[in-house]
Amino acid sequence: MKKNKVLITGGAGFIGSSLARSLITLGFKVTILDAMIRPYGGNMFNIVDIKDKVTFIKADVRNKKTVKDLVGGVDFVFHLAAQTGRNISMKDPVFDTEINSIGTLVVLDAIRSLKKKPKFIFSGSRGVIGKPVYLPVDEKHPENPRDIYGINKLAAEKYSFLFGKEYGFPVTVLRFNNVYGPRCQIKSNHYGTVNLFISYALQKKTMPIYGNGLQTRDYVYIDDVVDSLIKAMDEKADNQMFFVGTGIATSILEIAKIIEKKIPGSKHKLVEFPKELKSVDFPEFYSTSKKIKDKLSWKPKVDMEEGINKTIDFYKENLKYYI
Repeated sequence: MKKNKVLITGGAGFIGSSLARSLITLGFKVTILDAMIRPYGGNMFNIVDIKDKVTFIKADVRNKKTVKDLVGGVDFVFHLAAQTGRNISMKDPVFDTEINSIGTLVVLDAIRSLKKKPKFIFSGSRGVIGKPVYLPVDEKHPENPRDIYGINKLAAEKYSFLFGKEYGFPVTVLRFNNVYGPRCQIKSNHYGTVNLFISYALQKKTMPIYGNGLQTRDYVYIDDVVDSLIKAMDEKADNQMFFVGTGIATSILEIAKIIEKKIPGSKHKLVEFPKELKSVDFPEFYSTSKKIKDKLSWKPKVDMEEGINKTIDFYKENLKYYI
């Protein structure tokens, strides 16, 4: 394999560690950069089984010298390091901007300085859309983010394409819907409804559902997300943006009921929306993945019930490493 060296920022996190595991299997040489900032997803247990097969660097993506040293000599940069809590972004907008905008700029600026430039693959978010004006959302949908997180993820996308165009390196942006599955952090209630509910259920806590529970999102399993990232390495994905999702709207109430079937004694209750969430929430979101299916032959393979079952099985065995 001529192009076989990869850098993953945020590589000890949920998506990054899952991607690293797959890339190793495919024969790539993987370097992981992760600052291990709490309460985010960096967790050494995520890479314990591959620690001898990767180069792990504990450092912040905002560290210009370290980042410049690491991007030199690799063929692909997967930029997954991020602040992903919508509430956190509103409470601490400067920190969100430092990680999601400035951190991305640091990586792009390091690539710009190189003679041999790697391909840059950016983990975007459906949060750049805000409240949809039509469904399913597609790549032509107008962007109107409703929180600082969405604004900074959108800015990072635009920085990425600008740098790629001006300085001559390929860029691919994948806008992920709601990702769930093994290795997601479950300590904080700021991320991942599916994983959080599984955590509550396994600990015999009641799953709290805001409002009537009928609000829907497009939930996509981690293995399918990793597959989309690997397919994004293809030249056919160069200088393109894709939505990654199932195209299926699933309600939070449906998720709770699937978990209750799998974990005896688990239960949910309806609670009032927190004020800070009610103002930015909206009832329905799902996207079409037609573009990535047509262009890269990607399609989701794991349905909701199977994905939840796999996730429960993982945390039943490994819960102590995540709470």
